[in-house]
Amino acid sequence: MTKKKNIFFYASRIPSSESRNAADFLGLINRLLEKCNLDCITMQTLFLDEKMVDKIKDAGAEILSIKKSGSTLSLEEYLKHIINLKTYDYILFDSVYTAKYYLFYLKKYSPDSVFIIDIRSSQYLLELKFFKYRNQDFFGLPEKTVISREKEVPVYSYFDALIVESDFQRDIINNETHGPEIIVMDEETDLAAAFEKIEPAGNTYSPDKIRKVYYEYSEDKNMVADINEILLNKRDRESILLIPEGADIPDYFEERMYFCMDSFNENRIVVPSSNLYFASYSREIIPSPDNEHDYNEFLEKNLLGNFAEWRIITGIREPALLIKSSLIDDIGVLDDRYSTLNYALADYGFKTMQAGYRILLNQEAFIYIRGINFYDNSFNYDDQRKLINKWGIDAAAFLETLDYRSDAVSSSQEVDAD
Repeated sequence: MTKKKNIFFYASRIPSSESRNAADFLGLINRLLEKCNLDCITMQTLFLDEKMVDKIKDAGAEILSIKKSGSTLSLEEYLKHIINLKTYDYILFDSVYTAKYYLFYLKKYSPDSVFIIDIRSSQYLLELKFFKYRNQDFFGLPEKTVISREKEVPVYSYFDALIVESDFQRDIINNETHGPEIIVMDEETDLAAAFEKIEPAGNTYSPDKIRKVYYEYSEDKNMVADINEILLNKRDRESILLIPEGADIPDYFEERMYFCMDSFNENRIVVPSSNLYFASYSREIIPSPDNEHDYNEFLEKNLLGNFAEWRIITGIREPALLIKSSLIDDIGVLDDRYSTLNYALADYGFKTMQAGYRILLNQEAFIYIRGINFYDNSFNYDDQRKLINKWGIDAAAFLETLDYRSDAVSSSQEVDAD
């Protein structure tokens, strides 16, 4: 008889007991126990209501500890209090970002036993997909359910420079990759001078002098505005990628990003998101993707183009927005209204963002990732609408050039970056 194994499952996102996804998550626990021949699942999560605790225990998982909402502990401080993961056969995370933090802190723990499970929205029960953090097979699962990678390429290596907010973040990145210049921001940092020293790395998609910058930000809006004023005024850059602190960046992000850029000529690709975080902000109820007819009808009616057949490629879960550089030229340098980026240069993608969609990666692109409440009372809806109408013509022309179908690449297939 095969020896049963113990697994530690760190779940960064747990649906509430009243959520329509609660039953799906409980089903996930049952399937893990059944398909993976587990003796037990020990779970640790940040936020969880008491009713869900009982339901998860009934499903067969042990809740080790819960960090209540409102705690002021930073992630670094929190990691100092975690259990000894060496007592488990395998560690499972639902967040690549969190897994990297754990592994950096627990240097003595072998990363070969760490795996990432994809539990996007309502789709995570269709097929158990485990993303290998290293080139190792997950135990007992059919080959087709595992994403295999011949090599691991850190997402950071695509960028010429990385902006971080602490020495801790810098050390994590240095532990994973070499090459990009890392700028640690503090009150004494002269960002403009720092950017002048950045030498563009260049690649096959960047024949000219280009600046690509990765900035993982928290809540300092003034600092975000300062950085964007510097970057948007530079015309020797291809794109700027702003990623919020805690964003899930899959290991396969870079190779799939290259696939997208290589597969479409002038305008590259537009990619939809499966999780509709913006439903709460929408003035029209967004149907569940499970209701295919109504969902597709909604997309055709409300979006700038028909996105119904397009699939997730890069795997970034947070909403993102691409602005063509010509449109940045139209509005000029960020004024006070745009400088916080809560208004977010979002007018171009207003309808798109309502449905949780994101537009990614153009040769002349500014890409911005952040949750935006479009209906904040401080915003002028009429002004938004005028800009949507103005930019919508360009958007339609932009989208007409795209010819992408969902069967071009499956989210469970390996994508060859070459």
